[in-house]
Amino acid sequence: MSRLRSIVLASCLLVPASSGAETRYRPVTLTSTFAAGTTNIQVPIEISFTTGLDPSGASLRFASVVGGAYDIPYYIERWNFGGTSLVWVKIASMPASSSKTIYMYYGNTSGGAPSDFAATFPNAYQLAAGSVFLSGVQNFDWFRVGPGATMFVNPGSPLFINARRVIIDGTIDASGKGYFPSGVDYDIGQGPGGGGGGFQGFGGAGGGGHGGVGGAGGSFFPAAGGPAYGSAATQDILMGSSGGNGDATSPGGSGGGAVSVATRLLTLTGALVANGVSAPSNGTSTGGGGGSGGGILLRAYDMELSGVVSAKGGAGAPAGAAPGGGGAGGRIKRFHGNHATNVATLNVSGGPGGDATAQAGNSGTDYGELIAFAEVTATVGSEVLLGVEPSTVWHVRVGSPLPNPARDGVTMSVELDRSSTCRVEIVDVQGRCIRTLDVALAPGAHEISWDLRDDHGQRVPVGVYLAHAAVVDRELTRRIVVMQ
Repeated sequence: MSRLRSIVLASCLLVPASSGAETRYRPVTLTSTFAAGTTNIQVPIEISFTTGLDPSGASLRFASVVGGAYDIPYYIERWNFGGTSLVWVKIASMPASSSKTIYMYYGNTSGGAPSDFAATFPNAYQLAAGSVFLSGVQNFDWFRVGPGATMFVNPGSPLFINARRVIIDGTIDASGKGYFPSGVDYDIGQGPGGGGGGFQGFGGAGGGGHGGVGGAGGSFFPAAGGPAYGSAATQDILMGSSGGNGDATSPGGSGGGAVSVATRLLTLTGALVANGVSAPSNGTSTGGGGGSGGGILLRAYDMELSGVVSAKGGAGAPAGAAPGGGGAGGRIKRFHGNHATNVATLNVSGGPGGDATAQAGNSGTDYGELIAFAEVTATVGSEVLLGVEPSTVWHVRVGSPLPNPARDGVTMSVELDRSSTCRVEIVDVQGRCIRTLDVALAPGAHEISWDLRDDHGQRVPVGVYLAHAAVVDRELTRRIVVMQ
């Protein structure tokens, strides 16, 4: 029998408040790379195992400490879909550049709160159906545009979506919501890359520029297309410019608007469009230029794109001998910090000229990059069976405390087939760590004793205690009753 030395613990265990009915748990390590502390932050946990899980996920619970109350709100977004599940937990606080461990219980549906969307994402925006107009800065925990729903961006005002989770199953449409054509006849369009105005009967108007140069108008004195502007790779976004006016009745097309999305996890199965508008065909002698595509900026730690992302230019107007030039394509920028699935249709093409004598707008730019991304990530650890010895290629067995109830002392047997450190932490009914036993064990059978005294050598009071044993890569909890 080995006599063990005591050490000081950095953290303590708590007595079970409601998890006694559960049969399994796994530690989940949360790691923050934020330079400052964060509070009330939603963290996604990907569950890729199935052993012990019930078909609906109803038994899932989360606790801050082993054996503690189920005090962490969670929401099951996806359960056992293709062999994996996605669960969000709301963490009250994470210090800067730190790690902490929470505990995921499963195996029994009794006790604790079930999946709760409102508690996990209290500030949510959901457009389930119909249409709305929105612009400006929108800060939410959860942001979703459902299938069949459409969110139009207000004219001349970019839309900035900042949320922990963003789902676009419907449509966000900023087409034609950028710079508008000038109200002055034969003038250049609006915006840094506005196309040149046409000269009635002789030269069509130029298309707006943005990600590329806009197309020049047709005929003898064609107006030049607008210049390219903005950056292809910086983390900012601009609206698209308009095409030039043809004449008093043939204005240029408006440029596409700007949309920025910043999130932890982005899923896009619908459409996000910021296309330039084609110049209207009014049967006049001088056609207007097409508007350029707008700007779309996507920043997500994890990004799943399978829909349509488009910032293409609009067409120039046909107008006999003086058609308008096509608008240039806009800019799409994609930045991710971890995983990116990109099977979406990405379109930054320039718009065609009004006919063969006018130029098409140049293509815009589509840019993607893996960047350093501060986040809180979750890693699921090995399974712990409460009161059941785990089956593993490493043979480990921790016996029940004997005698139990105990009056003078208690002993637990430990068997293992390779060298390891075994730690036993004794916790009282107040959740305080009163004794820690730590020892290096050689392969074979051993006994670990507790003399019913705390770390100060004082006899513990009568009551119920927990012995939490960690050996090899397994953790087991045993209940000990101390009698007078």
